[in-house]
Amino acid sequence: MADQHKPGDDIVQAISRFLPFFLPASRIRAIEILGNGTINDTYRLHLEDQSSVVCQQINQTIFPEPSRVADNVWLVTEHLRKRKPAAAFRLIQTIDGLNSYRDTSGRTWRMLEFIEKSVTYETVTSEALAFEGGKILGRFHRLLADFDPSLLTDPLPGFHDLPRYCHQYRQARDQSDPVHSRDLQFCLDEANRRLSQAGFWHEISRRKVLQQRVIHGDPKIANMLFEQKSDDGLMMIDLDTVSSGLLTSDLGDCLRSFCNSGGEQHEAPEDTRFVLDRCRAVLLGYHRTGARLSEPEKRLIFQGVRLLTYELGLRFLTDHLLGNRYFKVSRPDENLNRALCQFYLLISIERQQDEIERICLQI
Repeated sequence: MADQHKPGDDIVQAISRFLPFFLPASRIRAIEILGNGTINDTYRLHLEDQSSVVCQQINQTIFPEPSRVADNVWLVTEHLRKRKPAAAFRLIQTIDGLNSYRDTSGRTWRMLEFIEKSVTYETVTSEALAFEGGKILGRFHRLLADFDPSLLTDPLPGFHDLPRYCHQYRQARDQSDPVHSRDLQFCLDEANRRLSQAGFWHEISRRKVLQQRVIHGDPKIANMLFEQKSDDGLMMIDLDTVSSGLLTSDLGDCLRSFCNSGGEQHEAPEDTRFVLDRCRAVLLGYHRTGARLSEPEKRLIFQGVRLLTYELGLRFLTDHLLGNRYFKVSRPDENLNRALCQFYLLISIERQQDEIERICLQI
């Protein structure tokens, strides 16, 4: 039986061939699969000098211009490291000064430092962890407050474009099998009843109520790094989605992830709820870093949580209807399960609107 933590021979050979373009004096001792990402493929390279680096293949189906994505990450991490060296990992450039490498098979790779004695989590287990997660995102926003977002290439045109996702959902829904399971019908009903709200953020942008800032774009718990023993918050990782956007959207997405009682997928999606104590902890941690929100931004955090939860549920549902083309799955109904979790979470969020808005205004 194959070791699930070891990559295939083709990957091992590919990495061994291009390693000299990044680290010409290094030799590989072992390679292991790192993390559970649903987009990119990530590996830890154990080198003969006992050090480690991270090697990542950028998914070109998702990111059609992977070199530009790598360039974005370089700009952001260098800015963060100048402000606070421990706030970001170091991207390792090639010997030619490039931020990524395209191999002979057309795959694009990048390399970055491995942060020792660190850990990532898939679910939130305590309010203390939620507080630290809030600190990580708050520090990220504060240190990038003086970074010009126009310097960044849009890594994913159409990302977080809810009207676009609604259009894709309608097309997938209308072409799907008319016979639905109970779970699928539930998701369809929840998706359909909120389609009219798709243009909310476009209207906010048109009215220029909020300022465009640099955002992470996917600030879920799995994209944050913590100190292994203390669980102190270290830094944001997986920066491919960094772009110009709204802090309320980014913070709302963070709350969606951290305040989900059961994680992004689990076997009892109907038990999913939005945990108010975690919401309060995230926002306290965020505020503790010195990150500040305007009054309009505070008032719109709830909509950020609600609409990002709806958006993700819609994306999982659409991908399920299309045969799981975007998100990695290990079984055919996995995206349906993910959609169920998001829609049950959304129901819980909407039922607690007054409480969530009250907490947001207190920070």
